[in-house]
Amino acid sequence: MHFIDKIKAKAKSNPQIVVLPESYDDRMLFAAEKIIAQGIAKVILLGNLAKVNETAAAKGVDLTGVEIIDPCTAPKLESYVEALVEIRKSKGLTPEDARKLLTGEDNLYFAGMMVRLGDAGGCVAGATSTTGSVIRSAIQTIGTTPGIRTVSSFFVMISKDVKFGENGILFFADCAVNPNPDSQALAEIAVATARNCKAFLDVDARVAMLSFSTKGSAAHPDVDKVTKALEIARQ
Repeated sequence: MHFIDKIKAKAKSNPQIVVLPESYDDRMLFAAEKIIAQGIAKVILLGNLAKVNETAAAKGVDLTGVEIIDPCTAPKLESYVEALVEIRKSKGLTPEDARKLLTGEDNLYFAGMMVRLGDAGGCVAGATSTTGSVIRSAIQTIGTTPGIRTVSSFFVMISKDVKFGENGILFFADCAVNPNPDSQALAEIAVATARNCKAFLDVDARVAMLSFSTKGSAAHPDVDKVTKALEIARQ
């Protein structure tokens, strides 16, 4: 079974709620329709009800079975405001500012609070919002895993040659967020990616830390950084 098919099968076995904040983007609407049709997850779109339905109708998208929530009129808005103020109290966030974030046009903060408070199992965004905006809202609402301070990304690379990685599947990190991580960040990226590998493939990851030195052939601060990261990760 293909890697993506395995993920879909696992999702279908225990459907979770996925919130899509960018509901005015055609791709998100078509995705919502397909997710429901295939029974992969329960879907919530965030946005103005009339505008979402109008956009869907114009594109011929059937949103039957998809829940639409308007953050501006949502019954849980005020409870989200209180929770976000509590989360960001050390930063001096006021209720007024929290409400502005939660009712912003990108809907990212409202989606993040849904995940934080257990009203959704996950959020998919980035179709129209920048990577920075998506990550920033997630950090400020959901936060990071205990013990991990560095937010990172990973790519799943699939090779036809099954000798590579785990039956041809390899996880590469970090390829999108941290341009020049220090040793501590590199170690955290390695640990987080190993955990993600375990979650997706149900195998214990074999982690390789890459540098331009082959078994200590070159002396350079960047090589020392990777060596130190390996020591930290092993702890």
